[in-house]
Amino acid sequence: LHIIGLRYFNVYGPREYFKNKTASMILQFGLQLLKGENAKLFEGSDKIKRDFIYIEDIIQANIKACIAKENGVYNVGTGIARSFQDIVDILQNELGTTLACEYIPNPFIGSYQFHTEADIQTTKDALGYEPSFEMEDGIKAYVSEIKKLSRLGLNIKIYNEKEMKKLGLNALLGVGQGSANETYLVTIEWNGKKQTEKKPLAFVGKGVCFDTGGISLKPPKFMEEMKYDM
Repeated sequence: LHIIGLRYFNVYGPREYFKNKTASMILQFGLQLLKGENAKLFEGSDKIKRDFIYIEDIIQANIKACIAKENGVYNVGTGIARSFQDIVDILQNELGTTLACEYIPNPFIGSYQFHTEADIQTTKDALGYEPSFEMEDGIKAYVSEIKKLSRLGLNIKIYNEKEMKKLGLNALLGVGQGSANETYLVTIEWNGKKQTEKKPLAFVGKGVCFDTGGISLKPPKFMEEMKYDM
């Protein structure tokens, strides 16, 4: 039995939309541009660099790690740092937009990483890993998914307990105390089509799911009605 650890760098690609504010800047910038909004970048973003890696190369590394012949912890990246300015420039080229960037002061100077770049030589030697997607290739492969998400008009937000307390959602937090796991609230907002002649249609529902470990919030005679809460 071999034990392998993979250290991912800045991953981007399909199926990350649910991460909302923690989704990759490739996705966030892409959606901004498709809305006709100016991409907001920190001042000096041409010098702020990360090792951005497309999800297909992450999959490749995981598959090769499954047949590794020795224990180890390996970096998974491209080995080439690229700037946040590069992201916007490549996206604009792929999306056909020419929007000006909006540069804002960086409030994290002194505590912000300005450069990360994976040393992947050991990963190549031990796993036979070889990144296939430079940033231009990855964004080109990802752009159709970004366009699809933009057309859907979905906004998904995930709130943790601290954020829920700030919003005063104490009733939901009270229900969540029945579980040892942290409570989260997921909201899905669909903007729909812009048809001003029609009245908006809204669906409102709830689904509070947790394992109480045998504790019921309702009297026993109402237990059979619990199914109607979902």
